[in-house]
Amino acid sequence: MDVSRGRRAPARAPPAVQRRLLAERGGRRGPVPGRRRAHEPRAGRALSRAVRLPFELRRARRSAPLVVPRGCGAARPAPGHAAPHPPAADTATRRVAREHDADLSRGPRDQLQRPPRSRGRRGDRGRRLASRALRIGIILSPAAGFSYDEIRESALAAERSGFASFWVSDHFFGGQTASPDRDCLEAWTVVAALARDTSTIRLGTLVTAAQYRNPALLAKIAAGVDHMSGGRVEFGVGAGWKEAEYRAYGYDFLPPGERVAQLKDALEIVTRLWSEERATYHGRHYRIEDAVCSPKPLQRPRPPIWVGGDKERVMRLAARYADGFDIGRHGADSADLTPGEMTAAIGELRAIEGRAKRRTPLRTSHWGTVKPEQPEPLLERLRGFERAGLDQFLCGMIPRERSPEAVQDLASVLRPLMKSSPSPAASA
Repeated sequence: MDVSRGRRAPARAPPAVQRRLLAERGGRRGPVPGRRRAHEPRAGRALSRAVRLPFELRRARRSAPLVVPRGCGAARPAPGHAAPHPPAADTATRRVAREHDADLSRGPRDQLQRPPRSRGRRGDRGRRLASRALRIGIILSPAAGFSYDEIRESALAAERSGFASFWVSDHFFGGQTASPDRDCLEAWTVVAALARDTSTIRLGTLVTAAQYRNPALLAKIAAGVDHMSGGRVEFGVGAGWKEAEYRAYGYDFLPPGERVAQLKDALEIVTRLWSEERATYHGRHYRIEDAVCSPKPLQRPRPPIWVGGDKERVMRLAARYADGFDIGRHGADSADLTPGEMTAAIGELRAIEGRAKRRTPLRTSHWGTVKPEQPEPLLERLRGFERAGLDQFLCGMIPRERSPEAVQDLASVLRPLMKSSPSPAASA
């Protein structure tokens, strides 16, 4: 600030800009060479008076047109929102933009998206872009009363139809009350059997409550099933939510914060047993002492870990321990989640990853009951999820009495999206 005159002193332009403009005004387009020396100081003073760079750029940003250096790519509006039409910039602003090789036709500043700096080979870029295509799988609940034969036929139909994965929920009964009239097969028993009856489709639980099995035992179960499947296990785990199930089977249903602490202990134990020759861990709720998991999982460095939930503290655990996060609503059917809400949820997750200084983004997943008899709304919704950045969508199963046929019907509806999906092996 120029105190004597009560106004802001003009800021000088960057040296590179000064040199370029001095050359233009004092050289090739300025006076003859013999008078260039006398002209250059005047050109510099004129430049410092005319180009008040920080003020002009701030004014340009406040008035909506964004000064975006070329090469950073166009800013895109958030999905579902039309890009605002930028007001015209004044003459001085446009002159500053031209001198700085900038473009004033971009969107608002808060929508600027700079591409990440690539550290790999050129060929890696295509693989990174390809991996962003939406993977589509099937999720089925044994608690709905499916027999194993029905589950197996559904999994085989999903494999033949080109679905990327087949998941089962991990519950002991359906609804809020156990009934002797409805069968409910145990989830990891089902996954182990499917590991032998299928050959290519990836298999997982979404999600196993951390309290239902001792975490060290769960680590050994999953490692064994990974060998039985030839390395196709997806490991889904969460903090648990179904209080009636806890009460019925004698598990303590602790407050949410304590259940999240149990999940943290479980993730520590599982990851240590899968990576260390002998593991010791003393947590608040679980502990192991010189424990061994042998054989280790077939997949290296480990099977993909998915954490499910919808609370920030669970997202923080996912950012620390997991490979993917399932965006859910504590077991409720999420069929009504909109692409706009998905955009917000993924944005919240990315912000948490940033605060955790995570190096690679979590993959994202979501499930919901689908209606193949309404193909256009279904396809439009899934395309909206894909634009929002969702990596995987799991289609909730569908009428019990004809599930294999329903899987095939669903595949025919989703074929346009499934053709663009990467192979499961490439994305695992």
